[in-house]
Amino acid sequence: MRWKAVKPHYWGIGFIWMWVYATYSTSAVYGARLGSGINADSSWLASSIAVVVTLFLMGLAWRKRNGRKASRALLAISGISSAAGTALSVVTVQGSKVLVLSAIAGSLSGVGTGMLLVLWLAFYCRIPIAEAERFICLSGALPLLGTLVFPYLSGVVGVVAAASLPLLSALCLFVAESGATGGSSPERAPQRTGGMGVQLGSFLRMMFVVAVFYFVGGCIEAMRDSSGAMFDVLGFDVVSFIGAGFGIALVVAFSRFSMSITFRELFRWLIPLIVLSLALFPWIELVPMFLHAAILNVADTAMQALSLMCFVWLVRKRVLNVYFAAGLCQGVIQLGVLMGNIAGLLVFPLVLDGSLSVFVLVLSLICLVVASQSLLPEFESILDSGMLPAVVSVAEDGTGGGAAETGRAAAEDPIDVRCRELAGAYGLSARELEVLGYLARGRSQPYIRDKLVLSRNTVATHVKHVYTKLGVHSKQELIDLVDARVG
Repeated sequence: MRWKAVKPHYWGIGFIWMWVYATYSTSAVYGARLGSGINADSSWLASSIAVVVTLFLMGLAWRKRNGRKASRALLAISGISSAAGTALSVVTVQGSKVLVLSAIAGSLSGVGTGMLLVLWLAFYCRIPIAEAERFICLSGALPLLGTLVFPYLSGVVGVVAAASLPLLSALCLFVAESGATGGSSPERAPQRTGGMGVQLGSFLRMMFVVAVFYFVGGCIEAMRDSSGAMFDVLGFDVVSFIGAGFGIALVVAFSRFSMSITFRELFRWLIPLIVLSLALFPWIELVPMFLHAAILNVADTAMQALSLMCFVWLVRKRVLNVYFAAGLCQGVIQLGVLMGNIAGLLVFPLVLDGSLSVFVLVLSLICLVVASQSLLPEFESILDSGMLPAVVSVAEDGTGGGAAETGRAAAEDPIDVRCRELAGAYGLSARELEVLGYLARGRSQPYIRDKLVLSRNTVATHVKHVYTKLGVHSKQELIDLVDARVG
């Protein structure tokens, strides 16, 4: 793969994911950590609350920003805030002043990482969708590398290494913003039909289901034995390594083989994993504990990346404003984790003293996850199914990209007229007619995918159906068929 196609500076969100792992799952920063759970140091609560508040406030404050690039000052504030909060969190001596410093440290790191998450999401919505998917997948490799490094760091080296991660993320975003050529920006995409109230209501229902997923994961994480038994046996963080590795593989498989990049499709892949992980949780033997933790890590890693992909698709389909949706989406995710952690801490003593059966708890969580799926709205499927107004023109607009035009423009374009005739004669669907319009102009499948915001497999299927119905075997034969009548 060519270096320009790899674009490592586009992977910068992976440094945030690596920072979360280094700060909350290793002793690289917090040397007195008593385990690997997120609740193991005194700044976790302040950090969690700060990131939730920051995400929601950014979404509300920037709801009319329309995807503009982040300023240098904002990137600098985000990176420096996170780095400063990380450095302050090394304080381990107990006392009222130290508790105040811990709260400040958590707030700084939470605000900084929250801002960076929103800015990275907005950036991925501005580049071609195929690139966004590829770089989100590649970003998952960074936490995988972190599992091989940060468990062995401590002291000043560990703090400096962890504090540098948000700075690297901000630097990568600055370089990426400076050199990005962009694809179809969200604000130029065709506006879908339907009221904003319906779209917002459906989006909130989706976010509730996502929050339930993270609530269950956070609850189990807070109750899980974090003594590092597997680390002691094997000498490295095998659970996180396997979780990151197989999670990346699952992300790649989903992006390549899924027929649609939607939250409904995402949960079809992840629900079996979370249910299996929950079913293994009550068993205290080493192997079931290992399998439970590894499967939960796989689901969490995959959800982390795939939820970003689904979000990018929704914004590109003009469901909601990019910054508003980014703040709301990430805020709900972090709120789910926070509420899950708190619930886990409250329930765990009841499990230990026998007041609450662990099997009843697990069954309740499984029922909660499964029942939440009924709340997923259908509007994602409608947006992706081709149930659109009658045939549109794909004549080139002033920006150089394919755009849906009015019926008058379509009537004036001979290629569109011929495509309509072919669609009527050979029984093409509305979506197949859209694809035909792009193919007749020599457009590639990646180009069509970016303009119509469809998955790789969906575009390939539509192209195959168009070829089959028209009786052609290549794009050139199709162009010749259209040109024969246009001429």
